[in-house]
Amino acid sequence: MLNTHIKEKFHCMKKGRILGMIIIFCLLLGGCVPDNDNADVFMQEETVTESALEDDVSGNGVEEKAGDAEKEESAEDEAQNALLLQNESPWLAEMVAEQSEVLEGYGVFLEEYTPQMIYSSVEVPAFSLIYLDSDDVPELVVIEGYAHACGGYVYTFEEGKVVPIGEDYGSGYGEYGGMCYWEKEGIVFGDHEQGGNVYCNVYQIEGSKDTLLQSYSARWERLTEGEELIHTYAVDGKEVSEEEYQAVSDKWNMTESKLIQYDDCRTLTEGDIRSMLTEELETLILTQ
Repeated sequence: MLNTHIKEKFHCMKKGRILGMIIIFCLLLGGCVPDNDNADVFMQEETVTESALEDDVSGNGVEEKAGDAEKEESAEDEAQNALLLQNESPWLAEMVAEQSEVLEGYGVFLEEYTPQMIYSSVEVPAFSLIYLDSDDVPELVVIEGYAHACGGYVYTFEEGKVVPIGEDYGSGYGEYGGMCYWEKEGIVFGDHEQGGNVYCNVYQIEGSKDTLLQSYSARWERLTEGEELIHTYAVDGKEVSEEEYQAVSDKWNMTESKLIQYDDCRTLTEGDIRSMLTEELETLILTQ
């Protein structure tokens, strides 16, 4: 959109053109024709005015875009520099050292990792660390690719060993190589689609257990006269009406959730797994 300054220039230019046309019209009515010198001056003024306006419009746009780009780049540089400075801090090294047993356990687990999907994926499994529940022990997320059935497999470190979260493991939480969760709240959203049926689940994670808080499904069921889409709503394991379900669902603000995707993770063949886990935890701590 044009800013106020540009609009004023357009307004002035219009007034100038109108005034010039009135003068010429009056001269013609009076039987006079403006001499060439005056006509040339008038045309030069019109040309200068239009040229100045074009320069102003294009110049301001370029300068504003350049300024915004410089500000964004500067902010990114400052953030990166801050992280680099803190990476050398003693408190960060101490926090990472406190989770050395966890990182060691995850390292051994990933070095021996066997893909969970029943079919061969074209992508190499990738991993990341997240804070799912409220403690300082990071959870491990493994995503095996971009496929429809590829969600996030989540693991935690419990009683000296790595254990999967959830009893009904399936393809993990989510689909298409992504998983949504509430950081430090232990909430995971297990939305997925299968065979034309839609499932929306909300889980509460505590330790290695997941509790289904609520669920919604839209399933095609074959009847004698054809197929019908059946909607089912449940809260705390009990079937409820759509209105009751919606009243509970309103508290799950997805804009506050985090999304972990395959592209956010490090592949198992990217480098030294132990070093990558340490770097992942450092970044996780610094971005809190």
